[in-house]
Amino acid sequence: MPKSLDIEKIVSLKRQELAGKEEHVLERLISSTQSIYHRTQISEYHYSQLEEIASKFDLVLDWFSTTYRRPGDTVEIRFAYEANIFAFLQNLHALIDSFPYALNLYFRVFEDLDTPKLGWSKEFIGKYRDYPFNLALKDLCVNEDFQLLRGYTNKTKHKNILRVRNKCTYLEFEKIDYDHVTLDAQGGFCRSQKTSSEVNVMEYLARCHDNLMPIYFGLWEEVMMEKERSITNG
Repeated sequence: MPKSLDIEKIVSLKRQELAGKEEHVLERLISSTQSIYHRTQISEYHYSQLEEIASKFDLVLDWFSTTYRRPGDTVEIRFAYEANIFAFLQNLHALIDSFPYALNLYFRVFEDLDTPKLGWSKEFIGKYRDYPFNLALKDLCVNEDFQLLRGYTNKTKHKNILRVRNKCTYLEFEKIDYDHVTLDAQGGFCRSQKTSSEVNVMEYLARCHDNLMPIYFGLWEEVMMEKERSITNG
């Protein structure tokens, strides 16, 4: 799976297709892809910070006493790693949640570019049932790590900060109840409530960074391939 995204190519293909028409659509796409790039870089930054400040040594320090990592620090270790955990989760969630908006700019299925129907819903995904990337779209929608990501960020945003337990040598998320979606035999969506386990924080974030982000990039690659085909075929 790809580890990055060619933002310039996304815009270039759309510019080629529009050929000077609907400049407002192109302007929106440019803003959208710039946001994608920024959120990707912000996610990378916070993940790299966590690899440094959530080491076993730092967690043991935090476990035995309320302390600071370095002389001159004004934020205790716990708040340093929590800040980066939540920033990573929230930016990654926003990155993936903004995809339906960008996709509608790329392959228009709703004339209203600001319609509230742009989201990871059965109706939205159904609009792309005849596109080659439809399966990849569904796969991301029902991805277990993405669904848990939504659960974590929605709880933190709408209820209370997700509890992160320091288990001395590793960090652990509390159990949560969250909305869960699966596909039935006909490819339809089945919704239910699910309770998560107590999840190792860094193992989960590594899956998001090493697997979920490349899946997102891979979906964009399929979308761009279809755009290239549509331009070639006129």
